[in-house]
Amino acid sequence: GSSSSISSVLSSDEDRRRREARQRVVTLNVATALLAILKALKPYAESSYNLDVDWVKAMHAMLMHLLKSPVDSVRRAAGEGLALLAQKMGTVYQAHLLQELVEVLHTTDSRRSSAGDS
Repeated sequence: GSSSSISSVLSSDEDRRRREARQRVVTLNVATALLAILKALKPYAESSYNLDVDWVKAMHAMLMHLLKSPVDSVRRAAGEGLALLAQKMGTVYQAHLLQELVEVLHTTDSRRSSAGDS
C-alpha cells in the first residue's frame, strides 16, 4: 500500500523534473535561434517606422517574454537579443526599448518592495 504510493510520488516528481529540464532546453534553443536570426540581419535604415514592422514587434515581444525566464542563460540570451535588435533598428527603437526596460525594472522593484513589506 504505502510503498506504492511513495513510489508513485517519487516517479511523478522525477517526471516533473524531466519535463522542466526539457522545457529549459527548448526555451534556450528558441532563444539561440532568435539570436542567430538577429546576428545574420543587416541593420535597417534609421526610421520611426521600424517600430511598426511586424517581425520586429514579434521578435521584441518574444525577447521581452524570454527576459522573464527563471533560467539565467535564457535571460542572458534575451538581453543579448534585445541589444542586437536595438543595434540593428536604430535610435528610435533604442529609445522605445530603453523606456520599456525602465518600466519593467520599476515594476519588478515595486513588486519586490511590496513583497518585502508583508
